[in-house]
Amino acid sequence: MKGFFGSYNHGTFLTASAASSLSTASIMLALLLFGFDLFWIALAVFAMIDAAIQRKLTFSLTAWGLIFPPGTANTALIAFAGNMDSPAFRVVAAGLFLILLVVYFANWVFTLLNLPSLLFQTTAKELARNRRREHAPQRVAEEEATEQHQEEEEDESKES
Repeated sequence: MKGFFGSYNHGTFLTASAASSLSTASIMLALLLFGFDLFWIALAVFAMIDAAIQRKLTFSLTAWGLIFPPGTANTALIAFAGNMDSPAFRVVAAGLFLILLVVYFANWVFTLLNLPSLLFQTTAKELARNRRREHAPQRVAEEEATEQHQEEEEDESKES
């Protein structure tokens, strides 16, 4: 692909003499945009780590959006490796591709694990209660009775 612009050589702007400077400017712009991509990936990772520390990280189908940024970065790295003949970009592209595969398969695992709640709009609280009901049915029944009693008391206090 490299060198086709100079061989075109038509018009006032697309000349052979402009090819090398436009090639350099295009590579610099591509590296700048790749840097923005890496910035957004880092921002997403730090936001997820922060949510996980605060125990607010839950799975939803929006997690599939995590595939796009590393995918575009990996595509850019592969293009850079080919155009610049850079072994460093090839190694980083391979590493990022492995990370992309891990995220992809993790999304599949979490999607399949949460399939009942995704299909039937079951809340996470209801799923947790159902799991506890399997292991400790007596305790869950007592908790439900306590919650129902508290709700009745709240309703009575609102009516008064």
